[in-house]
Amino acid sequence: MNRELRIREVENGYVLEYEEETEDMDGMPELIEMVYQVKEEDPDKLTAFKDMLWEVISQFGLTGSKHDPTRLRVEIVDHRI
Repeated sequence: MNRELRIREVENGYVLEYEEETEDMDGMPELIEMVYQVKEEDPDKLTAFKDMLWEVISQFGLTGSKHDPTRLRVEIVDHRI
């Protein structure tokens, strides 16, 4: 299976686009758009970008489990504390 995702940066966050494997009424794949909007408390877009990356990881089936010996981790690190 080939997966294609498109990421667009917009003024207030990011848009993740991909085609859903289920087909709509005309037999064509459905285009899904997921919006990750920047929140007031996170003006530098880090949380929106992190959330979008988790969806990308999920779309490729790489979320893993806490019991896996290795897995991906996406986190925001604040070196000020």
